[in-house]
Amino acid sequence: DCYELESTSGSYVRGETECERCGGEGRVDCYECGGSGSDSCSDCDGSGELECEDCNGSGKDSEGNDCTNCDGGGTIRCNNCDDGSVECPECNGEGRYDCPECS
Repeated sequence: DCYELESTSGSYVRGETECERCGGEGRVDCYECGGSGSDSCSDCDGSGELECEDCNGSGKDSEGNDCTNCDGGGTIRCNNCDDGSVECPECNGEGRYDCPECS
């Protein structure tokens, strides 16, 4: 039989056959982020922190005192992300996109 695609739902109109890729939902999980909508920050490798450049991560200044930039911790918060993750560039943070097979 010939099946026509119903573009609004992503499923076939006649018969019981649905799109195998999306199960008739019309949307699929993003392959890049697995549906989470976020990705690890490449600046900090997902840690949310960067090595302090003022003390090279030692936490001490040249006189042995606590570094004023990182308060002696040796790391500073990454300014590119929130807690190590960024919006997935593939799905713009949605986690899903229109099924390429039927939408």
